[in-house]
Amino acid sequence: MKYFHAIGMVILGALAAGAADVRLEANNTSPRAGGRVIVRIVVDDVEDLDTYGVKVSYDPAALELVAADIEAPSMGITNTLRRHGRTLLPLVKKQPGLVHIAATLTGNGDGLTAEEAVVGVIAFTVRREKECVLKLTDTRLLNSRAEPLDGNDESKPIVLNEGL
Repeated sequence: MKYFHAIGMVILGALAAGAADVRLEANNTSPRAGGRVIVRIVVDDVEDLDTYGVKVSYDPAALELVAADIEAPSMGITNTLRRHGRTLLPLVKKQPGLVHIAATLTGNGDGLTAEEAVVGVIAFTVRREKECVLKLTDTRLLNSRAEPLDGNDESKPIVLNEGL
């Protein structure tokens, strides 16, 4: 019986290893009016990441979008794909309540494999102290052969000023 349990654990572990998780990470979940919130977009446990696109929704009545990009070197946040050595072509679209950040590596070769890859950063100023939800509304991850990577866009949203 222990033998079958061990084989089952190995199979489940192998299946889970191919699934990348996309998540949002905020530097402050209880910001005051006028304060700044920095949100990093992170992909965990990724293999051969070559191209990605993520959409993040927010409440524009509570948050003012200050900046959105694939990285923010002035804040010490570098896109992990830059370390891969190939050129990275970004695309950022901003509209009230929604930010779309995407990028692709140019040239041939394998994509990035990493336990944790920072792929974007969004900066907000708090307009009003009220509960506000930041969440991933869509994620697309492709490998170097333009095949979809299993990704999770059902990650837990970030709730700022929860309960206000």
